[in-house]
Amino acid sequence: GIARIDANGNATYVLVGTAAADPIIDLDSHNLAPALSNDETTVYVAVKASSNPNYAYLLGLNSTTLATKSRRFLQDPRNGNGARVPDDGTSSPMVAPDGDVYFGVFGNPSNGSRGFLLHYSSDLLVTKTPGAFGWDYTPGVVPASMVPSYHGPSSYLLFAKYNDYAFQDGSGVNRVALLDPNDTQLDPHTSAPGLVE
Repeated sequence: GIARIDANGNATYVLVGTAAADPIIDLDSHNLAPALSNDETTVYVAVKASSNPNYAYLLGLNSTTLATKSRRFLQDPRNGNGARVPDDGTSSPMVAPDGDVYFGVFGNPSNGSRGFLLHYSSDLLVTKTPGAFGWDYTPGVVPASMVPSYHGPSSYLLFAKYNDYAFQDGSGVNRVALLDPNDTQLDPHTSAPGLVE
């Protein structure tokens, strides 16, 4: 479950199945840190099922009571299949300056072990354009003003790991990238034909 201890030592907790309103959910995720919304009223966590590796939610909980405010079933953006949140991944929810929430997942089926960086509104109701790599990192925020060559519409960019592993359709060229969360391209990999990312 998820626990909170206040400044006076008082504890509150919620079991993950209760928080997700789904009895299949019975695990939190190793290597995952919770993230607070910019106003500190919502804490974002990921929870999953031990019986199905491709069954997980991103939850927005009240940061004081741990009551569920919002939930999003995590899906592979190529096909709508349930996405995986592996224990050996290191993706954690990340809240951007505009309140949007980013979270990396593993594809289902695998797409050369790249996964996707999912992108949601702060209430998790609106799914926005995903990134092409995601499952084993948490993006950093770079103010757009720090990149003099950038002239796009975004006030921030995402500093991201951008691997392309040397198997399946991968080139073996592993990079870091500055991504514009409001610009798009077509995924060039054969595992994601026509996916806008």
